[in-house]
Amino acid sequence: MLLKDNNENLIIKHHMKKLTLFMIIGFSFVLISCKEKGIKQEKDDNTLYTRRIVNLNDLGKYFINNLDQKLFTAIMDGKIKAFEVDTLSANSLFTPAAIKERIDHKENTTITPRPDVPEYTIDTIIITPFKITEIKGHSVAEKWMIDPKNNKFKGELHAFGLTWKPVFANVELPEQPFCWVAFSDLEKILTNEEVKTLKKAIYEQMTKRLSDY
Repeated sequence: MLLKDNNENLIIKHHMKKLTLFMIIGFSFVLISCKEKGIKQEKDDNTLYTRRIVNLNDLGKYFINNLDQKLFTAIMDGKIKAFEVDTLSANSLFTPAAIKERIDHKENTTITPRPDVPEYTIDTIIITPFKITEIKGHSVAEKWMIDPKNNKFKGELHAFGLTWKPVFANVELPEQPFCWVAFSDLEKILTNEEVKTLKKAIYEQMTKRLSDY
């Protein structure tokens, strides 16, 4: 009787995992398509936010590793404020604990605490901490202000994001930011020369896209 109940529980868990996986994948693709392809507009009709993933490989591994190490450490130590969205709205403040909850790897598993009673099992979760080397890339959010009087645009680098490829139920999802910081806060962890180098690389990425028609 115990064996039958255990098998039924395993079947139910299997179907629940499949259902959860489909829901996660569907939600992820909807979220990414809405955020990556569109232009977001806040309540202020004169402000627009656009986002793009930038390729900074030309800066070299040393520069990128140094950037990721300094920024991730500063975020998790609470020295730089992080946000869930690229508009950096106050209600999207992302605490180090919340970030850790999002990016640490969680694996549902079943253990048998008593080998002499194999039908007695306990469901548990194994947590593996996120590693800095798992940062896949970077995103930039631009803020564009429109002056309605003369119909002119003014743009600035508003936010900088660290990207990853989340894995759920052994399925790797598309690259996406897991947190954002104010671009100006990079000056707290980088030298003036490093900030200039980073801005130049981002600008070159932007001009490549703008001329790619």
